[in-house]
Amino acid sequence: MKVVMQTNEWTAKKLKEVRRAQIPRGWSKSTLGAVLRFNYGKGLPEDSRQAGQFPVYGSNGPVGFHDEPLVNGPCIVIGRKGTVGAVHLERGPCWPIDTTYFINDFTALDPRFVSYQLDHLRLGRFDKSTAIPGISRNDVYTKDFLLCPLAEQERVADALDELLSDLDAGVAALQRVRDKLKLYRASVLKAAVEGALTAEWRAQHPDTEPASELLKRILTERRHRWEDDQVAKFKAKDQEPPKNWKARYKEPVGPNTNDLPLLPDAWEWSSLGKCFQVEVGATPSRAEKKYWGGTIPWVASGEVQFCRIHETREKITEEGLNNSSTRLNPAGSVILNMIGEGKTRGKAGVLEIAACNNQNCAAIWVSSTPMQPAWIYLWLLYRYEQTRELGSGNNQPAMNKTIVEDIVFPLPPLAEQDVIVEVLEDQLSVVDHVETELIAKLTTARGLRQAILRHAFTGQLVPQDPSDEPASELLKRIATEREARERQTASMKKPRKTKAKSN
Repeated sequence: MKVVMQTNEWTAKKLKEVRRAQIPRGWSKSTLGAVLRFNYGKGLPEDSRQAGQFPVYGSNGPVGFHDEPLVNGPCIVIGRKGTVGAVHLERGPCWPIDTTYFINDFTALDPRFVSYQLDHLRLGRFDKSTAIPGISRNDVYTKDFLLCPLAEQERVADALDELLSDLDAGVAALQRVRDKLKLYRASVLKAAVEGALTAEWRAQHPDTEPASELLKRILTERRHRWEDDQVAKFKAKDQEPPKNWKARYKEPVGPNTNDLPLLPDAWEWSSLGKCFQVEVGATPSRAEKKYWGGTIPWVASGEVQFCRIHETREKITEEGLNNSSTRLNPAGSVILNMIGEGKTRGKAGVLEIAACNNQNCAAIWVSSTPMQPAWIYLWLLYRYEQTRELGSGNNQPAMNKTIVEDIVFPLPPLAEQDVIVEVLEDQLSVVDHVETELIAKLTTARGLRQAILRHAFTGQLVPQDPSDEPASELLKRIATEREARERQTASMKKPRKTKAKSN
């Protein structure tokens, strides 16, 4: 028993030594709430952020200027709503708005050291919201905060300023290149859908069948398909078609072109509903296990990410298909997200397989016509932001089948579509390849930044000086000054005693 007790004492002693070794000499571990105080920013109308000399900060950074500050510098602004956890160090007076927290009390602290450590803590990880991203200061107050002597804080901040300035400049350069790629992609798409990309080709091919003839063929074939479907329904019911049954067909109506821009000769404006069958999907009952786990691909809106869809995460059975209103869309259909906050609504994808889809998506049966599915896909990619604005509703903006059918698009001659799609896909594939490389480099840079910060806040970036006042003394000073301020605030809030009225 004595040996066991000695062993336990030795183990406990070693564990204390290990824990002590994890914190450099002179450092102290505390909590973020014990060291820092997060104050709420104050709202400021957008029309008040246009002029003035003091920067206005939102969760994404500067969002304008105002003629007076809310706080004097230095000030650390932290994203509270929206871009949560983003950290901005402002050295002068500024105005943090109500989507932020701010820190402006740096008793025994170097603001740069604090800013870098908050960046290293990645406060956005503590977002618990279900709708708009947001963090609660009470949640982050409990997180560890490492404090070193004030002189060492300055040495750490100086070293990080030097190391990270070059790294941040490189990241900014990579981001500028990425932004230029986005502009280039947008300009190429614009040239394609307006006809500028194939102007020379059109001059060399003046006898190409115009889009008007293509549109006639599409409408004729569409009517024939409707008639065939009606005949099949009559046969299934063992009925003869009634007199004048073909007159029931409703000819698709095209868009009003009065306010639409001019197109090149031989092009036409049309609409998705005029040219194509549009189907809204559905979800078979989740309560019926026999509807799921089959062989029929079923597309969820999260899988529609401006891509070609070769496979789906879920599959349904024939029973699931037959007992819901979803349809089996042919390969070559273009899927369009109709519902969703964030960036989901308005995104499109091309089915490379026959598949069903859920009720948040519309399937545009482009492949049932002679047209290129890629042309409709690229048009939806080009007008992504405009498509998103078509959604209606307050809580969760959404499109519906009619809205999708009314989306207009430019219709080039079929031969020209082939040329445009080939050139566009070649150029966009190069852009995508370069962007993938840029994203990889940006990810590496972010990892390197965190590695440098990790070294800084484990005491490995600069040497310790035994003569520095230890952090434990700083913590005492921080606590003493905070208590004094709280007593002063409490005394100012005490109600005055009123004198009793004499009779």
